[in-house]
Amino acid sequence: MYNVERNAIEVVAKLRPWLAPFPSAYFVARSAMVHLNLPLAVAVVVAAIVETLGLATVHTAMWAYDWDVHDSSRKCNLYRVGKGGELQ
Repeated sequence: MYNVERNAIEVVAKLRPWLAPFPSAYFVARSAMVHLNLPLAVAVVVAAIVETLGLATVHTAMWAYDWDVHDSSRKCNLYRVGKGGELQ
């Protein structure tokens, strides 16, 4: 039973990040249909755009943080400046 549980947890852990946007995409599509009177096909496109925009924003923020923290050749650490530090 232990192996079955461990495998099930691994499958869920691998699928969860890809399935997580679906509930919010559903609400975006539903709201686009109800409040903006958009057809279903357009509402699905709007929901996909909103969700991928969020994914791209998180990716860009993480990339910029990683670049800023690990690039020691610059005199200005933007992460420190954003936290209230000063430019050098």
